Amino acid sequence: MSSDHLLKIQTLLLLSHKPVKFKELATVLSVEVNTIKKYINDLREQFNTPTSGWWVVETNDAAQLVTNPSQADFIESYLEVEQLSELTRPALEALTIISYSGPIAKSTLDRIRGVNCALILRNLMIKGLIEEIYNNGEKQYQVTMDFIKHLGLSDITELPDYAKFHQHEFIESIMANNKTDEENIERG
Repeated sequence: MSSDHLLKIQTLLLLSHKPVKFKELATVLSVEVNTIKKYINDLREQFNTPTSGWWVVETNDAAQLVTNPSQADFIESYLEVEQLSELTRPALEALTIISYSGPIAKSTLDRIRGVNCALILRNLMIKGLIEEIYNNGEKQYQVTMDFIKHLGLSDITELPDYAKFHQHEFIESIMANNKTDEENIERG
C-alpha cells in the first residue's frame, strides 16, 4: 500500500464536507475501486480508536472522515458556546447583505465585502442564521426562518427599508458584473 495514496485519500476525506465515493477516489488516484476499499480499511484501523479524534465512516460506495462519536457531548457543548457567542462586525455585515440581497452567491458576497467570506458563512450557518439553497444549480445563501422569527418578523420584507435596499443599484451592479465575469470564465 502506498503511503502517498493513503495521505491523499485522508486529505480528500478531510477536505470534503460530504462522503466521497470510492469510484471518485479511484479515478483521482488512478487505481481500482477494490484498492480504494483496502485503503479505507487501513484508515479505519488507523483512526477508529478510542484515542483518535478522527473516525472513518463507510457506506457501500463512499467514505467520510468525521469526528470520533465518543466526543459527541463535548462537540455539542462547544458548538453551543460558539452558537451563543456574539457576532463579529464582519459577520454582521455579511448577515445584513444576505438579509437584504439574499439569496446570494458566495462569490457575490465576497465581491461586495472585498474578502473571502467562507468562514463567516460557516459560522452564520452554525448559528442557524443562514442556510444554503440551490437556485438554478448555483449554491446561494439566505437567512433562515429562525432568524426572521428571532427578529420578530413574519417575513424578511418587513426589515426596515427592505424595498429600497433589496434593489440597491450598487448590489445589482456587483451581481451583474459577477454574472458577466462567470460567463466569460465559462467561455474561456
